Amino acid sequence: MGGHNKNKPAAFTLVELLVALIIIGIFFSLAIPSYQSSIEKSKAKNAEYTLISIYNSQKRYKLDHNHYYACAAAVCTADELENQSNLGVYISDSYFNYSITNTSSSFNATATRRGEGICGGMNMSVIEKGSQVNKECEVW
Repeated sequence: MGGHNKNKPAAFTLVELLVALIIIGIFFSLAIPSYQSSIEKSKAKNAEYTLISIYNSQKRYKLDHNHYYACAAAVCTADELENQSNLGVYISDSYFNYSITNTSSSFNATATRRGEGICGGMNMSVIEKGSQVNKECEVW
């Protein structure tokens, strides 16, 4: 009576394997955008902390010198900001370009996202009137 099942191989059919692959593909297609968004948020958080550090350094500089740090050019670069005789802000970020535009009574520190992707080319910034970081990209 049970002899009919002895000859049937114990394996998956091609249809079962294809269904499993389709299900796995759907899971990956749902997970990858969420993963990319999480990665972008972590990179942006580092840039936000750097901007707040620049903000705090500018405030300290103004207390000591009665004006905000003025760049040699119209816009400061990250290298100029890191110089200890200037603001002394250490910037180690390969995902954003940092700059400051300022006068003696105001400043605007900006981080611009390098490269392509979800937020490529977009900015976040902080001004002298408040430490709130303004962000262009909705993912941040």
